[in-house]
Amino acid sequence: MELGVRELLTIATVIGGIAATWGLVRSQLGRAVQDLLKVTQEIQNLESKTENYIASQEVLESKVKVISDILSPNNLEKRSRELEYLVGRVEKLDDLFKYAMSEVDKLKSMHNGKHPPVN
Repeated sequence: MELGVRELLTIATVIGGIAATWGLVRSQLGRAVQDLLKVTQEIQNLESKTENYIASQEVLESKVKVISDILSPNNLEKRSRELEYLVGRVEKLDDLFKYAMSEVDKLKSMHNGKHPPVN
């Protein structure tokens, strides 16, 4: 079989088209790889931010739990009872102090302020 000019030109055109298509595919593939790398990097950044937000949320939840434990009715009742007990003790100590001061005043009034010489 003999190849004429027409067939050779057709084969050359097909080979040229394949080569051009191959170059275009390589270029598009290179751009797609770069885009994929950018998307991967953005996903990593988002994952990092998400982890930071989750950690911050866990810290806040922990703080809220501590505050809610402090302000719970049981703890407030316990602290109220302790405070009531302490106030009662202070009042008793105040009464005792007043009594002791009155006894000191009595002792002072019994003393005439003079000290005779001791031989």
